[in-house]
Amino acid sequence: MAALRSSGPRRFQVVEGPGLGRAITLLIETCSLIGRSPGATEKTVLLEESPQIVLNDTDVAKIADCFMSSVSNKRRVRKTSSSNFLVGFRRVDDFVLEDPSISRLHAMLFNGKEGAGIVDLGSTNGTLVNQEKKTWSLLQPGDEVVIGSCRIFVEDIV
Repeated sequence: MAALRSSGPRRFQVVEGPGLGRAITLLIETCSLIGRSPGATEKTVLLEESPQIVLNDTDVAKIADCFMSSVSNKRRVRKTSSSNFLVGFRRVDDFVLEDPSISRLHAMLFNGKEGAGIVDLGSTNGTLVNQEKKTWSLLQPGDEVVIGSCRIFVEDIV
């Protein structure tokens, strides 16, 4: 696995599919949950455009394990099930997309000092990064993430 490079704010923009043009910008040390819209007819859990969904310990552990495995030993990330906080990251608004092929709790985007990444939270249809199915991946500017029928482009904010 390539080392993460120093990062600044990252923008994740939907360039194809439902939500075309929607974007979220993650500042350093923030994360955002991606999931199905409250308008989805088969919903049982609603995502809101605020960090209201409390992640369970399993999801928090997946995110923390991904990040810990990809950063230098100098940084320590602790796990917590707090609604708005994964130690080292502040949870910001959920990235809600109107696509029935996206799981209610599909993936978590994060942006740390060492770089950005995505963790699939056990979604039904998976997460692709640059056309490869991934359970987690580091992300660089120019990478393409596909969730359901949404294609999301990763870019630096200068």
